[in-house]
Amino acid sequence: MAAHAFIVAGMNDIPGISCLEPQGAFYVFPNITGTGLTSAQLQALLLQDAGVAALAGTAFGTFGEGFLRFSYANSVENIQAALEVIRAQLAEISAPCKHCGPAGLALVTG
Repeated sequence: MAAHAFIVAGMNDIPGISCLEPQGAFYVFPNITGTGLTSAQLQALLLQDAGVAALAGTAFGTFGEGFLRFSYANSVENIQAALEVIRAQLAEISAPCKHCGPAGLALVTG
């Protein structure tokens, strides 16, 4: 499978992300609005906590909010590793708090 098809399929397999097939170059521009994070928030989270570089869509103007740009000019193995870390990071931040009630508020006992 070519790198572009691999990254598009991988992005579409991550909850909260949808990605169209790129029409040129070696970048994808997935929609990340389903994650509940802004472009800048997810860009920072992925770089700081997962070591995955992306560019916030807002670098291309205000209409880029809700998108990130990723390069797929890499090996399929490295793309796979990045997709796995992205999936894990998003799963971690969307996991319910162990100390929270149904509204996400911390339960105080004692």
